[in-house]
Amino acid sequence: MTAGTSRCQNEYQAEVATLLAMEREKCSRLELAEQLGHLGHWRVNLSDGALTWSTAVYHIHGVTPDCYTPDVKTAIGFYHPDDRGAVASTLAVAARDGTPFEFSLRLVRADGELRYVKSRGLTLFKADGTPTAVFGVFLDVTEQQQANLKLEQIAYVDSLTLLANRRQFDETLEREWRRAIREQTALSLIMVDIDRFKSFNDQYGHPAGDHCLRMVAGAFNRVVKRPGDLAARYGGEEFAVILPLTEAAGAETVAHAVRAAVAALGLTHAGNASCGGIVTVSLGVATAYPQPGGSPAAWLDLVAEADALMYEAKRTGRNKVVSPISVGCAGGAPLPANEADRLAALAVYERAGATRRTADLDRIARLAATLTSSPIGLVTLVGRNEQRFAGNFGLAGVESTGRDISFCAHTILGDEPFVVPDTTRDSRFEQNVQVTSAIGVRYYAGAPIVSEATGHKLGAVCVADTSARGETSPVQRALLADLAKMAATLLEEKVVAYVGP
Repeated sequence: MTAGTSRCQNEYQAEVATLLAMEREKCSRLELAEQLGHLGHWRVNLSDGALTWSTAVYHIHGVTPDCYTPDVKTAIGFYHPDDRGAVASTLAVAARDGTPFEFSLRLVRADGELRYVKSRGLTLFKADGTPTAVFGVFLDVTEQQQANLKLEQIAYVDSLTLLANRRQFDETLEREWRRAIREQTALSLIMVDIDRFKSFNDQYGHPAGDHCLRMVAGAFNRVVKRPGDLAARYGGEEFAVILPLTEAAGAETVAHAVRAAVAALGLTHAGNASCGGIVTVSLGVATAYPQPGGSPAAWLDLVAEADALMYEAKRTGRNKVVSPISVGCAGGAPLPANEADRLAALAVYERAGATRRTADLDRIARLAATLTSSPIGLVTLVGRNEQRFAGNFGLAGVESTGRDISFCAHTILGDEPFVVPDTTRDSRFEQNVQVTSAIGVRYYAGAPIVSEATGHKLGAVCVADTSARGETSPVQRALLADLAKMAATLLEEKVVAYVGP
């Protein structure tokens, strides 16, 4: 070997060594970048199925090259059992069709820790178009996913009670409505309101009110446990429970359990004396059987029905459950608890001739209709089997109706005005003959006439319309209540004149 040849060989070896050193440094930098970025890469040879991982991929899996040699089957085994099928099918499609892919799934490390990973890749081809390998990059996105879950919790969970919030309630009910249409199943809803909660806040302060809301939410959690059911804070002191695949009777059972669980808390509430001086709730239960072809927002009708029944529970005494079952849709209104005494009190007015139609009571009926812009106004007295019209405006030729179809029979169950905005959307009245016949009552509002002598509810001052309405204003409700007091005074005057002072 000549001196020149030796020198060239030495220079060549030095250059190769420099290039190798540079390559090792590049690989080291790449591995360091992958480690810092929780990013690695992998490759599956299609000819023999051999799988190779970069150092970062080993790290993400919680293993080392010394203790584990990757292969496709065991590598898929690291994924959550529910996600393994997705990984296998993604690889199969990429190998067969050569399509790029991306997936985000759950990985269970060797130490059992759950991680969230994202993989994105493509198929490599020879010059002749033959696929040779599937290559992918592998990213640990656990921290990002956990942050997203926290944001989701903020977006879908009520921060005070930790129940689902209104947004999650709306989205869940709409989704369950669509599912009930597909599967032709029942969907039930319970609307719940804490009784006299404003009085509670006024007396005990807002911190105590917040504590009360949290305690009531805890009662919901102890009752509503079935997977798929959802308890939510609807707003303020109002809550809701969505019950998929639940018939009316089952939903009413859950509602009674919620009512009992809240009462069992025994939270003092002096302003709720009529319910035992403790915090109680009133609940309305509605059930639907969604059908194809309905309005996209038809689930809102279920909310409206359950809400109306909840307010009926509050109107008729509070701390109770009201449902289409309990209010007797088919057979009219349920009887008041003191029905025998009420009928006896009404008999006194009948003997005094106070229940006959008079011009004074006709004027009250006309005032009720005029001041509420209604075509029909009535002063009714609800007897054992029928209701008689002691005052009548706009319903010529009719002196009475059967009690089984009487709206006023519902009015006398509570102390406050009773309102039905749309009778055709209320399961208590949608089949009522006064709704389905030529009369076509679509709207009703009435206030109970309370005997000044005994406190029993004799009937109602009410109005009706053939068109449905939205909300009945507080002013209109108060007006009906005042006219009912005027009617009670007129009836009492006749009794006094009959029997003497």
